[in-house]
Amino acid sequence: MPFAILWTVRSRVAATRSRMSRSMKRMLLSLVFVLAVLCAGLAISAEPVVPRGLTAALSQPVSAAPRTVPKGPSDWRWNVKSCRSGYGYTAWWGVKSPKEMAAAIESETQECVAKGINTIILETRYILGVPGDRDFWACPPLGEMIPRVRKYVDIAHRHGLKVISHLTVYIASDDYAARHPRQRQWNVVTGKPAAGYPDTGFWKNAATVCYNNPDFQDTYRKSLKRLLAQTGVDGFMVDEVQFISSAVDRWTCGCTHCREEFTKDSGYVLPSGEEAKAILGDHGNAIFRAWFKWRIKQNGDFYELLRRTLDEQEGRDKILFGCYSMPSQFGNDLELESMSRSWNLMFTESQPGSPHMLYFYNYLSVIADMKYALAAAEHQDTGFFTLFYNQSAGAEAFTWLLGMSQGSGYFYQMGVDRFSPQLTALSLWEKKLGDLHTGLKPLANVGVLYPSTTRTVSNPQVYMNYFGWCNSLTDGQVAYNVLMERDLTPSRLGRYDVLVLPNASALSNSQTRQIRRFVNAGGTLIATGQTSLHDETGARRSDFGLSETLGVSYVGDVPAPNTIVSSAKSRVGQSLGESFVNETSHVKVRATSEALRVLAQVKDAAGNLSPSVTLNRHGHGRAIHIGFQPDVRSAVGSVGGGVHPGKIFTDPRVPECSRLLTKLVRSECNSPAIVAENIPPGVVVQGYTHSAGTQPGTFVTLMNCIGGRLTRPRTRIPADYSTSYPSVLDRVAKGRQMRLLVTADNVNAVYLVSPDFDEAVQLDFTRKPGGQVVVRIPGLARFEILYLNRGRRDVIRETYKSVVRSFPKVR
Repeated sequence: MPFAILWTVRSRVAATRSRMSRSMKRMLLSLVFVLAVLCAGLAISAEPVVPRGLTAALSQPVSAAPRTVPKGPSDWRWNVKSCRSGYGYTAWWGVKSPKEMAAAIESETQECVAKGINTIILETRYILGVPGDRDFWACPPLGEMIPRVRKYVDIAHRHGLKVISHLTVYIASDDYAARHPRQRQWNVVTGKPAAGYPDTGFWKNAATVCYNNPDFQDTYRKSLKRLLAQTGVDGFMVDEVQFISSAVDRWTCGCTHCREEFTKDSGYVLPSGEEAKAILGDHGNAIFRAWFKWRIKQNGDFYELLRRTLDEQEGRDKILFGCYSMPSQFGNDLELESMSRSWNLMFTESQPGSPHMLYFYNYLSVIADMKYALAAAEHQDTGFFTLFYNQSAGAEAFTWLLGMSQGSGYFYQMGVDRFSPQLTALSLWEKKLGDLHTGLKPLANVGVLYPSTTRTVSNPQVYMNYFGWCNSLTDGQVAYNVLMERDLTPSRLGRYDVLVLPNASALSNSQTRQIRRFVNAGGTLIATGQTSLHDETGARRSDFGLSETLGVSYVGDVPAPNTIVSSAKSRVGQSLGESFVNETSHVKVRATSEALRVLAQVKDAAGNLSPSVTLNRHGHGRAIHIGFQPDVRSAVGSVGGGVHPGKIFTDPRVPECSRLLTKLVRSECNSPAIVAENIPPGVVVQGYTHSAGTQPGTFVTLMNCIGGRLTRPRTRIPADYSTSYPSVLDRVAKGRQMRLLVTADNVNAVYLVSPDFDEAVQLDFTRKPGGQVVVRIPGLARFEILYLNRGRRDVIRETYKSVVRSFPKVR
């Protein structure tokens, strides 16, 4: 009976929607949702759905959710502040005297607490050694290492510190490889064991082993159980779970076991020799696509195996995570969708412009990377933390603040004894804020998909499309969140008004069905290039999987270069001009929907015209298709990769393309979560909601990245890795004021806090219809947080002794 009432209400709403404004539609949809929740409580138990206006009209997901990892209240996981300890990072590891070793550990752990560190990453990298083996990766055989680790854990726990054991997997000593030659990784082409790493540093005497080999897995599991049972560590960071990819051994593993398992799982036979050489790397070949995807699955399966191992050892509360190099450093089998399905803490490793690590000039791409990590952390209901390889003290402070702006904790790559005074100050300030980092959820109603399957089976360079959207929206101060493919479900999509698919060519039928329902329910889709032209295996469809939604059908391709033509008054013309030379690939389409509007056309070399940018009305929503790839021309992949400090970097971006992306999103997002007014370009704006127990709050971080913003086509990169924070107020137009409009309810006080001044600043605010709070921002040095208090407790006044009404003196 309750559902019959609900259906009647929904039908009446649908019947009158064409005569209503969008705000009225949103209000009525919200009422429908409230009724849906009440009905669910009265009638049956259903998946809880928390929408932002659209979810009531969406059906339940058709695919199973990823395996749920047991979770408990662990606030430290929301704000990990960590540093390394062990060989090469601190001195205690090599001390032979037990008394002296204990004293060294005591001193180190006390210093960690004094500097705001809450987590130690213990460098116990190699756990396969047995008596008689040489030390490998600075680790003695496991039996000799365990007492040292036990001592460290005991002392660290007394000081309230967590200890994570950092392990490696596929890099083993040649002693181990000599005992177990069948566990080596094998080159697919040559049929020979893969070469080890260069005979230098940590990897001296190294060999590569196949983590997919069942005998190796059995040995590794036993060692892991032993380390857990006899040391009491709080968890494991399991690194180097991958098949080697080097200049010599580009494709592994071709061992007997991997070949048999691949055939069993896929039905294909992996070739060898010249036949293998002909297909490897060819995404047009079905065998290669299946094998590449299979390799990625093995990575996730190995972490699942380790999770079960910890569970068997009564370690369900133990932390497990691996090392994910960001999308800009994509590895052969490192893909977060698969890797993270059994993790319960998210960690990332950031290396832009390797080997120079120019974070200051790469902040846009670093943000794109970290947003993908935050998307995975949301599924684990924890925060995440990032390892930066800084080259200067200024870079250390910059990356700490940049990470905090993106909801990331910090992994200091060196020992605490090399902590700089400015890092100590930042760490203690962040520790002072306490609960602010608990229960973080990005504040945005625009979602950008990271198309991981496309990268695996169709287009390895699609991350540049993704970067283009992230770079443009971040630089344009448009609030957005990044989605994983597992977010393509009703409950997740229902949070957003706009969904962006950056050339996501490989989508399954289930995914296209969910996207279609999202649009039909009132959402806006923006898709570029070949989106949905392939299925999840990489096989090309005869037409777009989203053809009905987009209102166009695939005909072929328009060779580059070509010309985009549009009216000067249209949204496309206002960004690109009436005639724009396009040098990216462009799909040729024909209109199939009577509701389709052509916003721009493409002219080929022969002068033939066809639709380029289209807008289709589908159900209650809209779908925009961009036939070319302005997102690629809006991307900065990596400043410094091959461009040494002290030399000139040429910016590949086309400003007109970035303008088009931001203009389209702004025009389709009627109720943005955050609006920045008169805040200069180069200031990064990011919002969150959070919950500290029952206390809700909303805050917006502002980060001054003006000094690292590339504003000229050619920029000389300083040789000294210097950072700077130019005046923000000097860049605000005369007579204007910086303001933020933030969507938040029940706000009773607004504050500004920063590591750049000692006091908290209480700010006046006003409310606008629709739930927006309007606040004037009086100033910005490096970094600050605008905090909107929404609960009975006054979180900031509980934390700060001094609260003032005017902008204070900056340190």
